[in-house]
Amino acid sequence: YFLTDEDVIASQAQEFAPFPGLSDTYNGITATYPEPASLWEAKDAPPRFDAGWEAEDGGRRLVANISLPACPHGTQVQRLMTSAIADHRRMRSHRLVLPPEAAVLEPLETVGWTSTRWGYAAKTFEITSLTDSLMSMLQGLSLRERDAADYDWTPGDEIGVELPATSVSPPAAQTVPGFVVAAIVLEDSAAADRRPAIELIWDADAADDATGLQWEVRHAGATDVQTVGTFSMVREGRLILSGSILPDESYEVRGRLIVDRATDWTDWEAVTTDDIRLGRVDVNGALVQAGVVGPVTMSGGAHVQCTLAWGPTGASSIWLRGVTFRARKITGALSSVTLKLQRRTKEAGTWSAWIDRNTWDITSSAWDQYTSSATVVGNYEDVEERLLSDCSDTQTNALSNITMIATDIIK
Repeated sequence: YFLTDEDVIASQAQEFAPFPGLSDTYNGITATYPEPASLWEAKDAPPRFDAGWEAEDGGRRLVANISLPACPHGTQVQRLMTSAIADHRRMRSHRLVLPPEAAVLEPLETVGWTSTRWGYAAKTFEITSLTDSLMSMLQGLSLRERDAADYDWTPGDEIGVELPATSVSPPAAQTVPGFVVAAIVLEDSAAADRRPAIELIWDADAADDATGLQWEVRHAGATDVQTVGTFSMVREGRLILSGSILPDESYEVRGRLIVDRATDWTDWEAVTTDDIRLGRVDVNGALVQAGVVGPVTMSGGAHVQCTLAWGPTGASSIWLRGVTFRARKITGALSSVTLKLQRRTKEAGTWSAWIDRNTWDITSSAWDQYTSSATVVGNYEDVEERLLSDCSDTQTNALSNITMIATDIIK
């Protein structure tokens, strides 16, 4: 729709506002938006100011701020800011009445106005509001100037932005705080030294978020780990290892926290156990049974090298049994010799079949130490364990210091 001064109903009131008051005048703009390069955190876009507008307004006035939470593109944000503040500077507004032919118009549409009175040449105005007179069909329009050039954009209009780095620096891997090991002696109720043991100590307060402790034990200077395990009561700050610890032996122990963050093993801590050997009570005591044999040299077939029987077990008892020995492969065509630890139980006067509890393949010609420990629970009339060599006739193997022991740990 195009109009001129002659189209305006002269008998109706007209209004003209060239600019708003200073309290409604903006000559700068800022914006916030989610920046992907900043992990989608809300970021301030570069503010935009115009020296010409500030000169018109007598200095910097209000600075508009807009929030664009659904626009994650920095260039698009700057374009929206540029068009928004430029559109705000289109301040001329009119209120006038047009004849019934203007009834085709609707709000937010634009009209072109050529006016000698106001000096317009097909100037574009947007209809901000419209009223119909039902009696006369005259159309009351509120107009505000617009310019499509406000939305023009060139790459040179963009203000460069340097985004901060968002790389994450994880904390350094932590070892077990305050980790130390020491040799200790386990005593019986009569305060007699009975077993060598190794005590692990750490700072429980500095590991309060850990759910467990992983530990490893090896012979001093060895590369293979002898014993491994985990301990869940980290808040205790203390753990005693004794099940497979030998007397007068040099060990190395290390630990590692079980926790949902980066951790690392401690250094190998050296410790030498006390020389606490099996005594007479271990052989003749009412609760403990043990046997020591060796050295033994065996060859060919399946031969029982050592058997330990410890009699009836009660329903409420828990027996801890252990076996330790040294072995090496002397001669033979095969690459290894097999040793087996087997167990059988007697119930209602009948023995069960022998069941393999552990199997070792002896491959080295050097003496190596082998150990095994476990608990036995159940109501049996008798329990037996034996160490069995299982090899061909061409094999020869040497054993020494075979020790088998069982004790009721409940009593």
